[in-house]
Amino acid sequence: MSAGAAPTSSFGPADELPHEPGPDSIWQESYWIYFGDGKGLGGGIHTGEQVNLGLANIFALCHAGGRAFRRAKDDFDLDRAMRASNRYSAGPYVFTPGPDGTFHLDCKDDDFSLELDFTPQSGDLTKLTVFPDVVNHIGSKTSSINTQAPGRVRGIMVLGDRSFDFDAPAQQGHSWGNRDYHALRGHGSRWITGSVGDRLNFSAYVAIRGDGLIIRSGFVVDNGRVEHTSDIQVIVEADLDGITYRGGTVRMKYPDREYVFRCRIDSINLIQHHGSEINVGVGDLRVDGLTQTGYSAWEINERPPTPAGGVPFSLGSHVVDGLITGA
Repeated sequence: MSAGAAPTSSFGPADELPHEPGPDSIWQESYWIYFGDGKGLGGGIHTGEQVNLGLANIFALCHAGGRAFRRAKDDFDLDRAMRASNRYSAGPYVFTPGPDGTFHLDCKDDDFSLELDFTPQSGDLTKLTVFPDVVNHIGSKTSSINTQAPGRVRGIMVLGDRSFDFDAPAQQGHSWGNRDYHALRGHGSRWITGSVGDRLNFSAYVAIRGDGLIIRSGFVVDNGRVEHTSDIQVIVEADLDGITYRGGTVRMKYPDREYVFRCRIDSINLIQHHGSEINVGVGDLRVDGLTQTGYSAWEINERPPTPAGGVPFSLGSHVVDGLITGA
């Protein structure tokens, strides 16, 4: 077991803005947000920019009131004017960073729109890293450098002809650098984050690379105190098809305590991305020993992909873009 000091970094405000790309074709920059009220409303918007290839990608899923909207697209043309104006985008999905770790998200898609503003929980918690040695850790070399921040989002979501105002806990993230998709296609990975508000937040990453190396790393923010651990266990609960994920449990251990996060996935999005199939879901969160509930978000990469161009079969995951009713 490994536990220690806060997994913070020396990154500053300038690192919220687009970075100069490295020379490799796999260099990318991503900006994302996951959020949920733990009562049936939530979502995740993840933009990626492959700057040297001139491409941008999106995977988005939002749900409320028994409805959901899905969008997954890998081949938007990169909007270089957006990058030049210090924004991140993929088609109509645009993140605009503001001062002190805040940002604004605006997107208008078919039968769906979302506007929200993110405020970090604390100025001391805007540059957390899943991997403690953020530059040299094998996780950073595989998945690229990343920073994260717990906080809140306030905004309005429109699904078809229904509109939903929300004020919910959230986790913001930003990554840049080489992302080794070949290694990530190995034997499975999970990344989970969640929050019950300012009281408790967590982020956990486990993966088995293609070469068999196991990576476990994450942090818990408990009453503002941040600690890293590599003693992490993740169990997912799947339906009959083996790929429709319904929930899961995350255990994160420290020398003097253990956190047990129990999650139910309300809505999940199955996407094909760089030769992998990834399930991205959002739902509610319960923590052993706490009465307060919250939300959790999952990224699950586990099985060989459906042949290129095929539509994956799933009992419950969303696999086709657009508005979904009765979700």
